[in-house]
Amino acid sequence: MCCAVIRRETARRTERLLGWSVRRATAGRAVYDSMGFTRFTMRYRVITEQDEYGFFIAECPSLPGCVSQGSTRQEALDNIKEAISGYLESLKKHNEPIPPPIWEDTVDINL
Repeated sequence: MCCAVIRRETARRTERLLGWSVRRATAGRAVYDSMGFTRFTMRYRVITEQDEYGFFIAECPSLPGCVSQGSTRQEALDNIKEAISGYLESLKKHNEPIPPPIWEDTVDINL
């Protein structure tokens, strides 16, 4: 069987697992590892803000309750990445649909 056919079958299985079409989710990026298996890089919006004690709080609005913190902005972002990964793994384990990744554009306006 050709590698492209195997990759298509892997993508179809992944689509069934995720509950949405990978081909239509332009924010997700398909990546093939050395064995030809598909992995997806998914993009989620994260909001960070500093609290009154100086800690940075990071929250992922697409995933209810997915919140983390850190003493620096970078630490908070590293922690929320780990929290998002765990959240998505839990959804997969319980056969629940994974929210699709975001895609957004920005525009510059001259005043």
